[in-house]
Amino acid sequence: MKQVQVVILILIAITIFFSSISLAKISETKEIPFSWYSEIANAFVSDERNTSGDEWLVPLNEKLMKATFLRDQKSYLRDVDPEIKKRFPVERIDFNQYLVLQVMLTVPSPQGYRIKVSEILQVSNKIYIRVSLNSVKNEIKLDDKMDYKIYDLIQIRKSDFGSIPELIYTFKDQYGIRLNAIK
Repeated sequence: MKQVQVVILILIAITIFFSSISLAKISETKEIPFSWYSEIANAFVSDERNTSGDEWLVPLNEKLMKATFLRDQKSYLRDVDPEIKKRFPVERIDFNQYLVLQVMLTVPSPQGYRIKVSEILQVSNKIYIRVSLNSVKNEIKLDDKMDYKIYDLIQIRKSDFGSIPELIYTFKDQYGIRLNAIK
């Protein structure tokens, strides 16, 4: 073999090596830590949140769930349910450091139902948010005559997403079924 061919083979090997490292980084799954609003503590808490032991997990669909990202005080005051604003005033959130996600059932329901974010994962520019819904029985019977709001308020550190300019947020239920996506 000539020297030129050897140099070309070495360059190809180096290119393949660094390409494989880049592909591995692109497809790397990263768990995003978050805290959630606890009515008991009247604060955001980041204790371990386990939904595997919850009884009566029921399927969600995109008509039952509404998700809103709150990026500043203006969006919080405009988009957060008034009942939640009374319990947790906007002054307690540092929007320079945090993004807040509000997940709600679209239909008021009896007490005992719960909706909660259980996991947030990032793969490249895609953010996967797993949401679980629990009912008081092994069925879902929502009643629009009830006035109890079922919601979850999540706080995520903006720096945890890295420096990717445009993120796609995809919501899945506790069974991994895709609900909807937001850019």
